[in-house]
Amino acid sequence: MLVDHYDDDWSQLWWVRADGVAAVHYSGEEMAAGYALLRRKYVQYQRNCARRARRHGRGAALVVLATRECAQAGAGTLSRKPEHGLDAA
Repeated sequence: MLVDHYDDDWSQLWWVRADGVAAVHYSGEEMAAGYALLRRKYVQYQRNCARRARRHGRGAALVVLATRECAQAGAGTLSRKPEHGLDAA
């Protein structure tokens, strides 16, 4: 999984990548936990998750178990093996 930020000022560029094993969950505890994290972090999901689920079906949650993380900000690069139990929110 890769997340990045672009800026015209290249000293402000950054990215973070998590390598690992991913699984898609269409039901069960993993999907429920994913929706709960979204609702806790983003107010919009508190209203829209239930409405969207009624309109489009339940959806799915993508769960990534990271085995390696790598990041770069400005001119520095970090790479490490993650500690599991990371807070996704």
